[in-house]
Amino acid sequence: MVLKDILEINFGIISSIFDNGKDAIDSYQKKLRRTCCPATYRLVLTDIMMPEVDGYQVSREIVMT
Repeated sequence: MVLKDILEINFGIISSIFDNGKDAIDSYQKKLRRTCCPATYRLVLTDIMMPEVDGYQVSREIVMT
């Protein structure tokens, strides 16, 4: 939450936070369906030990999409 605030307040970067890896993947896939271009996110920061789906799998899913 602190990093989110720093990015938004100081740099104007809109960011998203998810409780688990599955929610992150689902959100990414929904954004792809709503937009014409796959570059929806320019940077992904993830924890490798997230619940449900770990950060490694989240990264694989995003790269493979």
